[in-house]
Amino acid sequence: MPLGAAHGFNVDLVGEMQWQDNLSALTGGRCEEGHNCHFPAQLVFDDNSRDPNAIGVMIDHRAVGWVPSEMSADIRPAILRLNPEGKPVTCKAKVMGGWDRGPDDRGYFGVKLSISMPLKRAVLSTATGPA
Repeated sequence: MPLGAAHGFNVDLVGEMQWQDNLSALTGGRCEEGHNCHFPAQLVFDDNSRDPNAIGVMIDHRAVGWVPSEMSADIRPAILRLNPEGKPVTCKAKVMGGWDRGPDDRGYFGVKLSISMPLKRAVLSTATGPA
């Protein structure tokens, strides 16, 4: 189930530092100018004892971070209301950073999501074109 997109990328993930290898693999590695790549992302419920509302984010079957806990407490119940059948939930993601201009100028990768607030399903086009 794709979620509706916001105008721009409005959700900064947390925890990307521990997934730098995954982000590097997704983007093809560090480069001089860094990256600004768009990907479809999957939101997954990450049941853990520290945050019962945790939402992990995966891109191409690789973990890349989490929705901030102050947002996941609202987003997780909204996903359950919109998606009672439990289909995979996707949204647009942007991976940025990862520049390497030498030993004193290296940037980490970061991830942002585009999610409409309040949460809604994406409107999928049903147009078939001219007959």
